[in-house]
Amino acid sequence: MYPEALPVIEKKLKRGGVRIADNLFMGGGIFNVTSTRGVKGMRKFTRMVSKGRRWASTIVPLRDGVLVAYKV
Repeated sequence: MYPEALPVIEKKLKRGGVRIADNLFMGGGIFNVTSTRGVKGMRKFTRMVSKGRRWASTIVPLRDGVLVAYKV
């Protein structure tokens, strides 16, 4: 549900706010060729944030991956 939640967060989060998302790697599933619905959703969410003009972001490879995004 991360991709569906992002537009709501973008609307409500003020400029300069921080969005943190956990479990980006989905237990390594994000790196597999075959994808579940959840993996596809996480890939979509990550693309939305990383390519979006409203965010400056990075993924911290800590445990199962943490995305830290700053709203610009």
